[in-house]
Amino acid sequence: MSALPQSDDLSLEARLEALLFVAAAPVTANQLAAALQVTRHRVEQALAALDDSLRLRGIRLQEHRGRWQLTTAPELADVVEDFLGLD
Repeated sequence: MSALPQSDDLSLEARLEALLFVAAAPVTANQLAAALQVTRHRVEQALAALDDSLRLRGIRLQEHRGRWQLTTAPELADVVEDFLGLD
């Protein structure tokens, strides 16, 4: 049986995704850089790569006023509203 990967074994994009998933509010690139002990430049590069990788999935990476968060893909709003009974 293989061991689970450690956090350092995962890509920067994967680690960013995990932090954004649990963040209670949108976060800055500086906050993410400090949490992951990398430069803001590396975070910005990884956020761009993460954004590209999420394009065909049910969630999106959204930036507003320098803060980042994961959101539901807008084209799935009807499905989400139905599921949550919001229609």
